[in-house]
Amino acid sequence: MKLLRNIKRALYCLIAFEVCLLSTGCGWVERKILYAPKPFPCPTHLTCDQVKGVHVENACFEACDGTRLHGWYVEPNTTAPKHIILFSHGRSGNVTSFDTELMEFVRRHEVAVLAYDYRGYGKSEGQPSECGLYQDARAARDWLVNRTDRPAEEIILMGRSLGAAVAIELAADDQAKALIVESGFTSFPDIIQHHTRNLLTGKRFESRYNSVEKIVGFSGPVLVSHSKDDRLIPFEHGARLAGAAICAERINFVELAGEHDAPISPEYTEQFDAFLATLPSELEKR
Repeated sequence: MKLLRNIKRALYCLIAFEVCLLSTGCGWVERKILYAPKPFPCPTHLTCDQVKGVHVENACFEACDGTRLHGWYVEPNTTAPKHIILFSHGRSGNVTSFDTELMEFVRRHEVAVLAYDYRGYGKSEGQPSECGLYQDARAARDWLVNRTDRPAEEIILMGRSLGAAVAIELAADDQAKALIVESGFTSFPDIIQHHTRNLLTGKRFESRYNSVEKIVGFSGPVLVSHSKDDRLIPFEHGARLAGAAICAERINFVELAGEHDAPISPEYTEQFDAFLATLPSELEKR
């Protein structure tokens, strides 16, 4: 009898949740799941150790709907960059959340990077949405094209977690020098189904972020990485994304270690360097 009561209680809770979604809409729940923005801290001071060997520049630009956006452009200050990368970050924080990692990344790989904040994040105006994030990525790439005087197809698109979905959308539509996907997911409905044990299918949610269908549209080199220890986005998502990139010039799949937000390992850094080494360098064009 106790087991039966527990089952009934669980069913009542599920029904109440479904009624709540139907009556109030899924927008608030959807935004809470997908986005966790933080305002830009003020004042923000990068330490001398952080900026050693790099040049940091504020990037201010507008999306096509007029939303004002902000990011950081970082490049080596002692040598010309080997590659130019547009980096789309994950669902939480803002560009200051990974400032030390960003500076070290530029120093280690000798690349130029534009890391930008989506609408509603950091100094960027507006509220995040799937359509809005795609607009933001295009605006960021346009700024990077103007800043570096390089065509869009010679820029590497790189995204982590939610940012992977944004990078895949841009790469599939407009192509790029290469696509780098770190801890990405196949689609937003797939994530909903996984974490609710198929009780919710994601059909009532507006956002799709259907990366597994979009990645087939990219024809350049692809690097996909994922961890078997990732409990937020299961390993199978990364494997399915790699398998779906059937039109890619080549696929490199790297197995990461640790949880979803685990620090980058030296092993992955080496394989990342090896992938970059297969791409035409900006230095060869000078």
